[in-house]
Amino acid sequence: LLNNRPDIRQAEHELAAAKWNVNAARKEFLPSLNISASLGLDAFNPTYLTRMPKSLAFSVLGGLTGPLINRKAIQANFQTADAQQVEALYEYDKTLLTAYSEVCTLMSRIKNLDQYYKLKEEESQKLDHSIDVARQLYLNGRCTYLDVLMDERDALDAKMELLEAKEQQYSSMVDVYRSLGGGQSSSSSTEK
Repeated sequence: LLNNRPDIRQAEHELAAAKWNVNAARKEFLPSLNISASLGLDAFNPTYLTRMPKSLAFSVLGGLTGPLINRKAIQANFQTADAQQVEALYEYDKTLLTAYSEVCTLMSRIKNLDQYYKLKEEESQKLDHSIDVARQLYLNGRCTYLDVLMDERDALDAKMELLEAKEQQYSSMVDVYRSLGGGQSSSSSTEK
């Protein structure tokens, strides 16, 4: 259930992205060779403009000195990326714990409702048996018809509680599947 939750998947992807950001920031410390050449005419004196070889200017710029010149900025970028990775790890842990807590709560609720349903089912069967006993007692003149009606009412109440327990079970199962859709489960409105 936890692997299918989109909030956990999103947190995993954000953690992986933060790792790649740290790797990219770490690689900025390494020198790179970027060669760009420009060719043009350079003449502050108008007489050299017409003389082609003397006014020709070119430059070759390498990226070898970049890490040395920008060392503090690169260190700051690396520390920022490292801090963002730690933050992504904490967010992942928080998301995972929250999701685990939600799923465990819902699963234990389903288990408890199942046990509650079994007890209510047993109670309902015993009350049905008590109705039969009360009818026999009434037919033999040992109790009043009011006692039979009270037993029937109790049995009917137990059957209603049995239905409500089954409804809560299904509602909890729906909440488990709903939690797969985004991590926000809503509590059942039929809770008593």
